[in-house]
Amino acid sequence: MTRRSPTSEKAALRRLGADGGADEELLGELRVAALQLAATRLLGALMLAPSAALGSLLAHKFMRVQTTDEPVIAVGGDEGAPAAVTAKEEEAAALKPLLEQLKAQRMDADVQSEGCSALAAYARHVPGGAVSIARSGGVKAILFSMRSHVKKQYVQVHAVRALRWIANGSAGCVKLMVGANTIAMLAAVLKRHDGLVPAQIDGCAAFATLMLGGDEGLASLAKAADGVEALVGSLRHAKTNSTELVR
Repeated sequence: MTRRSPTSEKAALRRLGADGGADEELLGELRVAALQLAATRLLGALMLAPSAALGSLLAHKFMRVQTTDEPVIAVGGDEGAPAAVTAKEEEAAALKPLLEQLKAQRMDADVQSEGCSALAAYARHVPGGAVSIARSGGVKAILFSMRSHVKKQYVQVHAVRALRWIANGSAGCVKLMVGANTIAMLAAVLKRHDGLVPAQIDGCAAFATLMLGGDEGLASLAKAADGVEALVGSLRHAKTNSTELVR
C-alpha cells in the first residue's frame, strides 16, 4: 500500500507554483508538516517503550496530584511536583501526548495513520492497553480519524486494526465502543474499502466481538445503514481472497 504525503504538505507543494520558486512561508509549512509526522512517530514509540521509568516520567510531566485512594506509584520530581500517581494516572499519562497530537493534527492524514498504528500496537501487545485506550478517550480519537479521512486507505487500515484489538480488551470496552456508534463507522468503512483485505479481516473480527458482546451490538448493526451489506461484501471477497483471510 503506497504511503501518501500529509494533506497540508500536498497543498503547500501545489502552492509553490509552476515556476518552482522557493517561497519561504510555504517551505516553512512543509518543515512543520514533516516535524509533526516525526513527533507522532516518536510519541508512538515512547508509548510502547517497555520502561517503568518512562511511565513515571510521563506521569510526572502530564499528571497532577493524587486524588484517589488507589495504589500509587512513587515518582521522583522537582520541587512542587506530585510525590505519587495512581496506576490509572500513569496509564493515562502514557497515552495523553499521542492523543493530544491526534486531536491537534486531525486533518493531517499521515499523523492520523501513524497514531492509529501506535494505538493498535498498544492495544494488542501491552497488557491492559486496550482498556487504557478506551478509558483515555482513544476510541473517540480513532473514530474521528476514520471520519476525517474516510477515503484514505492507509488511515483506515490502521484505525480498523486498532478498533479490533480495543474491542478484545474487556466487556467494558465493547460497551463503550457500541455506545460510540463504532459499528456504524466500521460498516461504512468496510463498504467503501471492500477490496482492502487487511481492513476486511480486522473489521470483521471487530464486528464479531462487538456483536457477540451483547444485544446492544446486534441492535447497533441492525440500525447501521451499511451494516448487513458490509458483512455480505466481506463474505463475497472472502471467496476470492481465501488464503489471505486465514490469519
